[in-house]
Amino acid sequence: MVYILLNLLKIKKTMNGIKKLIFPAALLLWWGFPVIVKAQLWQHAGIPVWVWQVRVMYNDTIDNRLYVGGDITLDGSTNSYLNTLWYYDGNDYTWHNTGDSIVQQILAITRYNNEIYVGGAIFQLNGQPVSGLIKWNGTSWTDVGGNLDGNIWNLKVIGNDLYVMGQYKQIGNISANSIARYDGTNWYDVYNFPGNENSDYCYVNDMAF
Repeated sequence: MVYILLNLLKIKKTMNGIKKLIFPAALLLWWGFPVIVKAQLWQHAGIPVWVWQVRVMYNDTIDNRLYVGGDITLDGSTNSYLNTLWYYDGNDYTWHNTGDSIVQQILAITRYNNEIYVGGAIFQLNGQPVSGLIKWNGTSWTDVGGNLDGNIWNLKVIGNDLYVMGQYKQIGNISANSIARYDGTNWYDVYNFPGNENSDYCYVNDMAF
């Protein structure tokens, strides 16, 4: 089975290699309404609010949850100051959210060191300034990005490290050209990854190892 994200009929991202899903279907976005596709039938996925834009999904096989991020608010409005992180719980088969206001857009989600890391074009959490990389332990949030000066587009765990990709020149307490490695405590540049010759931001969307 493959997860496919669509936004106004435009394919945004495909996640391959998923062998076991929280529920045996694909979650898609069809003209703003999340739906489940199964046996050629369209059904609403059940998120209890209007979904403006789905940008990322993460299948957490540890807690049996499907996390969904993007422009999805607490109350279904179009107020980006009320965006939050939603997840479908495969244990009670219902949708939940963290109840927090995350401004402005979630673009990346993953599990690392038993916590959920969320990145994106984020600058405020519950009215307080934060960087574009935060983590959730199931109860509370912590800012991880430190002096991050740009946006996070992708997160990938390789071995014991978290690789953070996006568009930035600083993250944590180091300088890095849009890709950095985090070991849970310290930040490291990745192979002195080169920036653009004109000193503009470098863009890193993904990586393989």
